[in-house]
Amino acid sequence: MMPNDSVNSPYTASFLVLLYNKEIQLSNTLNQLLDSELSFAHCQLTIWNNGPKSLVNQDVSEFEKLGFSVSIVETLENSSLAKVYNQFVDSIRSDKYVILDDDSILNDGYLTDVLAAKNDEVCIPIICMNGEVKGPRINKKIVMEPTSFTNRARINAIGSGTVLGSKVAELMKQQEGTIFDEKFFFYGVDTTFFLRLNRLSQEAPFRVINNFSHSLSRYEKESDKVREFRKKERSCTTALRLRHYKPMLNGFLLYLKHVLSSVTKVLTGKESKIDFKEFTLSYFTGKHYRARD
Repeated sequence: MMPNDSVNSPYTASFLVLLYNKEIQLSNTLNQLLDSELSFAHCQLTIWNNGPKSLVNQDVSEFEKLGFSVSIVETLENSSLAKVYNQFVDSIRSDKYVILDDDSILNDGYLTDVLAAKNDEVCIPIICMNGEVKGPRINKKIVMEPTSFTNRARINAIGSGTVLGSKVAELMKQQEGTIFDEKFFFYGVDTTFFLRLNRLSQEAPFRVINNFSHSLSRYEKESDKVREFRKKERSCTTALRLRHYKPMLNGFLLYLKHVLSSVTKVLTGKESKIDFKEFTLSYFTGKHYRARD
């Protein structure tokens, strides 16, 4: 169960750190929080273990010394990220919400910006890897320094480290039903989150804030099994976005374009970027493969 102790006492900020196949003490993100010199009084921290095994060490006393109110949640079945994020936000009253993965190298510049964020805005961090800025992109251009804009700009960013003000969260729930689209399980959750922000009927203020370092999986060497999983996920995600986030005719034409490109590559001996079967099933059913099981 998620914590309910904040119902009568909203937090200044609530952090979610999502673990997978990792103990608390091995998470870069959590270790960076422990190394911070800031005070986290009136802040909440949810450590969410998404499997596959229960945490051996659940000692959170060091985080409580920093001021955090701490909760541990375990969903060992590797739950949908969209559902995890929605449950986190829905169950805690806070001025703002921050979702982090387990391998980010945070710093006090970024964390200071998080704590200073307002409840009516969205803040997106600059993401670096090996000293190189990888995002976010605003109107297709990489943003190198903190800046301000509105949700009318075209945003392309990873969700990790984004600060969502509670007032914007409520606007999203009123318009979309949920903040994160639960038709997506792993890939596409971040992308559709920003697409939903872009189409809010009410204009919302956005800021790009100080950077932190992040491990981006697509830049790392991976096993064949992991590459196949990612190919399946990307195929499913692309099809669902065409089905649910494009006008019907436009989406179908783009579907045909992807299919033609895939067939052409196979016929010329090249590797297709999509799993044709998964791409087609996802497009015509409108469902993720885990939702079809």
